[in-house]
Amino acid sequence: MPKTPPLFSCGNFLAFQQLFATSGSTAIALELVNMFPELVSKVALHERILWSFLSVRQRKTVDTKTQEALQTYRKFGVVEANSVFLPLFQIKQDSNALKTISMSEYPGSTMPTSWKSYYEHELPAIVDYAPNPDSLARAHLKIDVVEGSVEVPAFVQETILGVSELLGRSPFRIAGGHVGYVTHEAEFGGSLIPLLCNEGRVKL
Repeated sequence: MPKTPPLFSCGNFLAFQQLFATSGSTAIALELVNMFPELVSKVALHERILWSFLSVRQRKTVDTKTQEALQTYRKFGVVEANSVFLPLFQIKQDSNALKTISMSEYPGSTMPTSWKSYYEHELPAIVDYAPNPDSLARAHLKIDVVEGSVEVPAFVQETILGVSELLGRSPFRIAGGHVGYVTHEAEFGGSLIPLLCNEGRVKL
């Protein structure tokens, strides 16, 4: 019997079965779980960026860099802003791997038009987002925390540990780094799909 696709149409609305969220989009995924728990059966949170899980010291550093990136974006644009912001959560290995890939094959989060929306709308909204602890506690069995198999920057590592501790679940490792779904597409997908379909957990 064929599996239910991760996202399917149900009448005039979308019903979410399995969700994969990475980086800042994990805030959106967690809010969907909070607001519509009956529509979400499984969530994989990949290297989430959630400021609320940072220590005071780390938060101050990240806030400063974030504001610098936003100001740079307003003055000079996406490319210059990315040079300030991306090193917070992408190591050099990520950046070098991306250079070997044709970005025209990935019209989503890697393209400048999407980054424009990110700096103008998404980033300001997720900076102060804090997940509902009660909602997370209720949904802990349907949430898996996933991290890349390469070195993880301190900023990302703190949020990984914070969410994992709150859920009472250890993070699972998957191919690549913060952009492993692009740089290690086959290995990443081969581990992610079974995880979302409850056929096994990521262990690389």
